[in-house]
Amino acid sequence: MIRIDPSTSHVNVNDGTTVNFVVGTNTFAWRFDVPHNVFLFNLNRIAPPYVLDHQVEVYVAPSMLSIF
Repeated sequence: MIRIDPSTSHVNVNDGTTVNFVVGTNTFAWRFDVPHNVFLFNLNRIAPPYVLDHQVEVYVAPSMLSIF
């Protein structure tokens, strides 16, 4: 679970994991199965409408399975 508050500018996740995000009284989950060339993107692109009121960047660490 990752809590996002007004001071959150970025979060770190691992590829291949499902993360629950808590934003105030709202929650949403996302499974990070991203292409190997994606390491950074804007969380606002996947968050439900009106949940985030500011930009939050996601840094995605590669899965150990994708390294080998």
